[in-house]
Amino acid sequence: MNKYFFFALLLQILLLNGCTQRQLYEAIQENQRNECSRLQLDDYKHCIEKYSKPYNQYIKEHQEILSTPDKHSNQEITLD
Repeated sequence: MNKYFFFALLLQILLLNGCTQRQLYEAIQENQRNECSRLQLDDYKHCIEKYSKPYNQYIKEHQEILSTPDKHSNQEITLD
């Protein structure tokens, strides 16, 4: 079964079951970590680290990004 099809199916099941954002995040992370098992040892370690960020840390970083003003948002666009 195609991994993207499985991921889409998993996502739909979770959404239909009324899961929380945390549950969805953790399910996606778990799916990604399972995919890491196909890699060589060095790549596997990097992959596992990449997809092991706790949900609370993810939310904190996400909120910091959203609260940072976009330095380009107030610039006018001119066409010559």
